Amino acid sequence: MSADPQTGRSRLALDAEAIFRAGVAAVQPQRLIERAFKFEQAWLLVGDEPLRLGDYRRIVIVGAGKASGAMATALVEQLQPRLGQAQELVGWVNVPDDCRATAGPVRIHRSRPAGSNLPTERVVAGTREIVALVDSLTPRDLCFCLISGGGSALLAWPVDGISLADKCESSRLLAARGATIQQLNRFRRQLSQVKGGRLVARQQAGKFISLILSDVLGDPLELIASGPTVSDPANTPDSARAVLEELGLDWSEFPASIGQWLRRATPGGKAAHGNFDGASHAPSRAVRNLLVGSLALAVEAAAAEARTRGYQVTTEIQQRPEVTALEEGGRLANWILDSGLELGAGPAKENGRASCLISGGEPIVRLCSQPGLGGRNQELVLAGLAELLAAAPGSAGWLNDFCLLSAGTDGEDGTTTVAGARIDGDFIRHCRELRLDPTPYLATNNSHQFFSEAGGLLLTGPTGTNVGDLRIVIRSGGQLTGENQLN
Repeated sequence: MSADPQTGRSRLALDAEAIFRAGVAAVQPQRLIERAFKFEQAWLLVGDEPLRLGDYRRIVIVGAGKASGAMATALVEQLQPRLGQAQELVGWVNVPDDCRATAGPVRIHRSRPAGSNLPTERVVAGTREIVALVDSLTPRDLCFCLISGGGSALLAWPVDGISLADKCESSRLLAARGATIQQLNRFRRQLSQVKGGRLVARQQAGKFISLILSDVLGDPLELIASGPTVSDPANTPDSARAVLEELGLDWSEFPASIGQWLRRATPGGKAAHGNFDGASHAPSRAVRNLLVGSLALAVEAAAAEARTRGYQVTTEIQQRPEVTALEEGGRLANWILDSGLELGAGPAKENGRASCLISGGEPIVRLCSQPGLGGRNQELVLAGLAELLAAAPGSAGWLNDFCLLSAGTDGEDGTTTVAGARIDGDFIRHCRELRLDPTPYLATNNSHQFFSEAGGLLLTGPTGTNVGDLRIVIRSGGQLTGENQLN
């Protein structure tokens, strides 16, 4: 396998990284906002919603999420030049501390540390500001709400009687048991004054449009960032209790305030929700929820890049909660093994056109009692490595001509500041030389430590977007045909 003389990485590894970055570029907020907005004289078409900007006295922008700062920047750039002198543009958006966005009159509120998936008191303070803006809306106002992945932890205001610490502890317990994002959000929205449609339960804007960038498999609007602008009749204490049953958890493991709150349900299955007693009511007709981007767009763009590099491409986008990262890593490793590539020290057979599988999803991680440092993407790649090493026993055994990369489109993986990891044939040889065994690292959820020692970490920095994870799997059993292939 030839390596690039400047980077030391194999051609396939460089291709995989380029394919991943093409997927991330396709879901950048600037591109998504420009695609969703069309201007024609005095009219603005948002999706299929026609708006006359001059009809509104004030344009309000609120939101929360890893991509919401960049979304706000793009939206301000689109709207500000088209507003009259008498029109006001204001707003507030909650983002992570490492967000680089600036949005003029819209406050970009950095409210939690990078790499954290739990809300802080700064998040709650920012959420109160957002609620105040939404509550101030009148029929002469137009409001845009920008929602993206990470919004559940960046738009938080616990119900009366539950502390932020207790709510965070419940999230930790669920995540440690391997809860999916769907299960987490079904539970969390019962403890919130803003989730599950409660943010817009009382708003009175002339038009309220929520622009949503999905990071949840299947794009269920009521679960993305726990659905602050989406009314859901299933959002009851019973749905939260069902999550505990699904995960085999007991109330005794949770802070006392959590159980007490959910037991306050009325016979009809509804609970009072602090300042948002109207949460069970459907939002007014003025509310419109519009999906502007998702994992499917990233997969499509990654596939297009792979084709230009000469690969025969297969794509898959998971629609339902995935298995564990251990199982998914093993499955992708077996896709490599099933390709007919040779095991041993020799080159791969020329068995046809080189193949690339582009997979979009989000597996879960079940934590041991004392977990190390890592994330689902690093654990997935490490599990794939273990499977490949087991298939090629002996100090001389290694697979040639493949690459497996898995990374988060937000540039973060778990509580680390790397996007994910990648391995190839050269990496396997390197592990053999260092006598590194992935098994104990997998047993302790310590994938980051393994890749820190062996190399293979993928560092992108914050990407400004978030639609889930991309897995790029390449097996090169033949000739590349694309014009842009690396030599």
